[in-house]
Amino acid sequence: MNKKFVYTFEYQTLYRDIENKKIAGVCAGLADYSSINVTLIRVLVVLGAFTFSFVVVAAYIAAIIFLKPKPVDLYTNEEDEEYWRKYRKSPRNTLAEARNKFRKLEQKIRKLETYVTSKKFNLDREFEEMDSQNGSKY
Repeated sequence: MNKKFVYTFEYQTLYRDIENKKIAGVCAGLADYSSINVTLIRVLVVLGAFTFSFVVVAAYIAAIIFLKPKPVDLYTNEEDEEYWRKYRKSPRNTLAEARNKFRKLEQKIRKLETYVTSKKFNLDREFEEMDSQNGSKY
């Protein structure tokens, strides 16, 4: 595994999205970061360029200069990418989901622990040992 360790702040950074670019990837990067449709961002930028031409064009050029291109290997898989998009959009909800998943896992572990430390587990294990010695299955 040759993937470099990625710090969490790199997932939350605004990048230019070179893969989905039309000009320089600024609009695609904004769309990816904010989880807004890229077409909507592009339409707003074009309308802004006509309305506030100097300000929008200067901001776009500044974004081209100062925003780094999104690393190709930023996400390990699609699930990872989906998680970080949801996190950027709503960190509180994403953390609540994570807490809920950990609660469910803890409940499963408790049930497993209860079974493993019970008399039933020992009895089941003894029956399996007897069956394996006799060569039969219940």
